[in-house]
Amino acid sequence: RLERSKNQFQKGMKLINELFEVKCKLLIIREDFALKAETNLSLKDLKKLMSKFLKKILVNKGELQGIEGYIWKLEYGADKAFHYHMIFFLDESNHRQDIKIAESIGEMWKHEITQGKGIYWNCNAKKKHYEKNGRVATGKIKHDDHELRENLNIMASYLTKPDYFVKLTLSD
Repeated sequence: RLERSKNQFQKGMKLINELFEVKCKLLIIREDFALKAETNLSLKDLKKLMSKFLKKILVNKGELQGIEGYIWKLEYGADKAFHYHMIFFLDESNHRQDIKIAESIGEMWKHEITQGKGIYWNCNAKKKHYEKNGRVATGKIKHDDHELRENLNIMASYLTKPDYFVKLTLSD
């Protein structure tokens, strides 16, 4: 698990660094996606819905053109059961309103993809919760802002940390 986590972190850092090599500014969207507990949908259902969701926003794109990449983590928590943590990287030259974009992505998950069975948490709208050194790694980040990029790396490391509880839960 530790080796897989390390490899996932390295892949995430490679993606971030490669994006900043070709884009001088990125718009960072951080969201969580889950299903309402009362739906009684399975992990398999959640994975199918996430696959449909990613296809819609990445392949079909529509109004969300400019998504350059993403990092995700499936996690299990007592409150939200299985859920996804995601970071989307958008071309900031085409998008500027991170909170509204995150909201539109979340509403797409909630209404179009899950037909009202989904919930989301818009981290961009709750920036105070994610501050480090008085600054957050969501919204606009310039390629040469080393402090914000370090905060982004910390955020990405959270998404790649080993999750022993999920492994134990799934091993039945």
